Amino acid sequence: MADDHYTDKPRERRDFINGLTPGHLALMKDVAEAAATAAISRALTAVGIDTNYPLESQRVFATLRRIAERLDNEDATADADWLRRTRKRTEGVFGKAIFTAVAVSVASGLYAMMQGIAYLVAGSSLPPRY
Repeated sequence: MADDHYTDKPRERRDFINGLTPGHLALMKDVAEAAATAAISRALTAVGIDTNYPLESQRVFATLRRIAERLDNEDATADADWLRRTRKRTEGVFGKAIFTAVAVSVASGLYAMMQGIAYLVAGSSLPPRY
């Protein structure tokens, strides 16, 4: 008979996997799930994400995903670099000189517009020459 080795202990051969009963397997599964849950919770807590508040955790992950996408975007990185260079320039003497030149230009433009409006309101066709 080919099935002689199954007829000696048929129940043990069918219900045991490597010497473990279904009860042992269920216990191992529960222990593994509890260990994985605890490990993930500790790992996330270590990086500052509280797993007791799932909605807050989802918001944190969404923010991290947006940051990662921004870091991968070459245009966004170039824009950030340009903004940093511009900020550094404006903190120095060169930046103050540029700011002064722009302020003088804007002020003179506003002065010219106000003079034009004043002459139009006064009814004169041409402003006087100085």
